Amino acid sequence: MSSDAGITARKILLALKAADPAIIATEQDIANINSRRQVRELGQHTATQALVARLDEEGTFHRERLDHENRFLYQIVGLDHGCELWQHHSHLIMLDVTYSTNRYSLKLLQINSFTSLGTIFPLAFCLIPIETAEAFTWCFYRLREWLAGQARSRGQADDAFIPFVIVTDYDAAVREALSLAFPEAQLQLCVWHIFKNIVKHANRRWKGDGADQRASIAREAFEAEVSDNPDASKPASPAGFCQEFKRIIYTRTEEEFTNRWEAFQSAYPTQRELLDYIDDVYMPMRRQWAGPWTRLYRNFGHTTTSPCESLHAITRTFLPNSQANLLGLYEALCLQRRASSDHHESAVTRESRRTLEAFRGPLYAAAVEKVSHKGLELVAGQARAAAGALLHLDEQ
Repeated sequence: MSSDAGITARKILLALKAADPAIIATEQDIANINSRRQVRELGQHTATQALVARLDEEGTFHRERLDHENRFLYQIVGLDHGCELWQHHSHLIMLDVTYSTNRYSLKLLQINSFTSLGTIFPLAFCLIPIETAEAFTWCFYRLREWLAGQARSRGQADDAFIPFVIVTDYDAAVREALSLAFPEAQLQLCVWHIFKNIVKHANRRWKGDGADQRASIAREAFEAEVSDNPDASKPASPAGFCQEFKRIIYTRTEEEFTNRWEAFQSAYPTQRELLDYIDDVYMPMRRQWAGPWTRLYRNFGHTTTSPCESLHAITRTFLPNSQANLLGLYEALCLQRRASSDHHESAVTRESRRTLEAFRGPLYAAAVEKVSHKGLELVAGQARAAAGALLHLDEQ
């Protein structure tokens, strides 16, 4: 019987019946056998005690805070063992909370990062009973403790592994805790979450004609390119309103941002309630989501937490159900980490065997074997921008 945390009773039963169609068994039979196996393996330990013992045996970073009854209150576990990937890619983290992953109703905070190839990898996870600033502050200080310790073990300064940028949603408790634990990091708001909230408000609060042309909340609508022409028509509808706001998000200079924001307000004079909502909620924090400011920090184009949500979905494929104990949850997250690592290694292998046509020239000769395709594309974008500026030098 498989002990793999990612193999559900249904998958085991299907595999058994594929091997022997005459087999007589049910999913519940498989689940019962697995439960008895787990009891034998745990011996006198609870699943939580077994988890702590395993983490100690592996040498995996973990910290726990217990309540007055000696039960887990908070826990943080490092998934990137020894900061194997983080030591090379310690520029950015993004985080998000997901639910229904364990029988104790603990919230799972996944802390992730990106490699230079653009592949995502899990750095650590936290378990908390409630999403408060106190809980998040405890987690983030423990995370900083781990990163500082890993830097010191390599003879580097304590802050060598502190991220430059942290991307989150609009959760006030998370952001308060991060500002305490990582005051030197640039906090950035997920522009996808901002756009979704504005879409919801526009569809619900639109005044006058055009209300039937609703804005789409689909991610494809957000990711679709929009005209960069400031003189383009501005449709009087929720859909047009949201697309115009998206142009503001991706402006590149403060002057352009100010001009488009003023033009945006002038184009929708009857939507004062929506404009006031944006002005009150998001404009005070524009330096954390708008292009003129976020592009000055090393986010390397990562401005949403959407990859975290994708990783949540992958995590669930490794969980038999939403009632896993903490040991089972850890095993599932380890499988996810292994899958992420395998994906990264495959990407490295593919890139090492192929040089993109655009980078075969002398400009990139010394870099093609040392820099990822994503990195080269970022450099190429800067080269194109510089060339364009030179072509129009007489207009400046």
